Amino acid sequence: MAVRLTFKAEFSISSTMADEKDLGNGEYQVRTDSMNEGGTWRTRVADGATDQQINLDNIADAKWLYLRITPVVETDPSPTLSIKLDAVGNTPISLTSPTDKKEGMMMLTTTGLSALYVSNASGYAVDLTVSVAGD
Repeated sequence: MAVRLTFKAEFSISSTMADEKDLGNGEYQVRTDSMNEGGTWRTRVADGATDQQINLDNIADAKWLYLRITPVVETDPSPTLSIKLDAVGNTPISLTSPTDKKEGMMMLTTTGLSALYVSNASGYAVDLTVSVAGD
């Protein structure tokens, strides 16, 4: 069964708080019907978790991935997770939020991705929302 995937990235970078968007301004959208499977779910990553495996909803070949992190408790500081793609031995990517916000995100288009390995040394639990499409 084919699924339709539509994703959009919109951003601006400004040199002052006047939001003049002088350092970058982009809005991009992609729509594709080439994916066969997809889904979204949220999982809790406990404090101290090390290389917790996140299977990608039984998708053997993930081609699009979106991750969003938020603190479980509203008063917790900005969250950070360490993410490894495909294997425990791979180089970790730090997924964190801006210091003045409590939400971080990452979007990736790729091929051959089958699992994530997540570590949490932040001192508190973090909610991880995973959206994936592929096969």
